[in-house]
Order: sequence, then C-alpha cells, then structure tokens
Amino acid sequence: MNIAITQRTTEINGFTYDCTSHAWYTFLHGHNIRPISNRETFDISTVDMLILSGGNDSTERKNTEGYLVNDAINEDIPILGVCHGAFMLNKYFDGTNMYIEGHHNTKHPVELEGHMYMNINSYHSIGIHKLGKQLEEIGNDTDGHCEAFKHRDFRIWGVVWHPERMEDILLPSGIRDMI
Repeated sequence: MNIAITQRTTEINGFTYDCTSHAWYTFLHGHNIRPISNRETFDISTVDMLILSGGNDSTERKNTEGYLVNDAINEDIPILGVCHGAFMLNKYFDGTNMYIEGHHNTKHPVELEGHMYMNINSYHSIGIHKLGKQLEEIGNDTDGHCEAFKHRDFRIWGVVWHPERMEDILLPSGIRDMI
C-alpha cells in the first residue's frame, strides 16, 4: 500500500524542518511511505491512504493538510488523523477543540467501539470540545472526552493517541483492516 503522511515542523537555528518520527516507519513497515513536505503540492491520487500525523501546528502545515484533505475526499482516499491530525480533522468539519488537563505525557483507559483498553498513550493538551459535522464518536476516555471518531459518509477516522508508539497497536476497526 502507498501511504502519504504529513509531517510536523521544527525550527533549529532559524531554519524550519519537516520531521517524521521513526516510529511511523516501524508501524508502517512493508508499506511504501511518502512523507509530505509542508512546502509542496502533492498529487494525492498516487496513494492509497493519507495519514495526518501528530505534532505541532504551523501555517504551512495547516495549508498543506487542508488541501490534502480536500483532495483525499474528492478522490475517495481513506484518511487517518492521529493526535494533531484528529484535532485538525475535527476543526475541518467545523468542530471545536479546547485545552484539556491531565492528558499530556500520560496513559489512561479508552473505550473504543464498545471495548475497554487500558494504558493508552496520551501526549496532547488539547481535547475535542464539540465534534464536527458528520463525525461520530467511536471512542472516549473514562471522563467522557472523545478519543476517537469516524466520518458518517467518508472513509475518515481520527484518534487522539499515537498508535505508531504502541506495542499493541489500537486502531478503529475500519482503518485497522486497511493497514
């Protein structure tokens, strides 16, 4: 499978770099991975799936991910949003995000599709306040915060944890079956 993945940005000594965690290469072993620069246009029709990775936000990244999501929807290409990517998708579909305490650099239980999973990683300080239009919650934590969603009509999923950093990978069934 050909998988496009967006990248976080970082600045070192006044220069901006796009970065992809090594964990993605282990997680997606056996697939052809195409990291997408935040400075290029990309023909989404050349891939089988788009992953919006975790990490920080930047103007360039917002612009890149916005057109990628538009193009992926138009081409019926599945999308997985991870952490930052899930929050980006929620905003894309007119949802709102908020600051959340107790979720940065920790682990907690998550119920996904009716099953409880313990010790799920959490590296975010943002939570979903209002889920976007056409998005359905499919996972939450024990405090009722949305931790996973899917789109009602398109092959789009979002998870706020990092499956690429897990020994026992946890993904919604629809996307898990593809990877």
